[in-house]
Amino acid sequence: MKKIISFISLIFSINASALVSDSLGDLSDKLLLPMSLLTSALYNMSLAIGIALLFGALIQYKNYRNNPSQVPLSRPITLLVFGLVLLILPILTKFSESALLVSRVS
Repeated sequence: MKKIISFISLIFSINASALVSDSLGDLSDKLLLPMSLLTSALYNMSLAIGIALLFGALIQYKNYRNNPSQVPLSRPITLLVFGLVLLILPILTKFSESALLVSRVS
């Protein structure tokens, strides 16, 4: 039991010493890397889900054309709107980030 406790305390002490930085800027750089990975993953997931929703909207519209009484028209329209929002949202954020960088330089 003592070995397990000492091993766990060793792991925590290694992680604590890895987070010690010389300045506040170094600390913010260490914290921004995981956030940039998370945002890029969210951008990619948003694009993938948006494409899937657009494809689903096309399939639902085809089903509506075959049998209008079974599939309401609101379903493909809703899927189309959500798919377009999920496709446009990452693109707009990329443009706004680049605009912020340009305004900071000027």
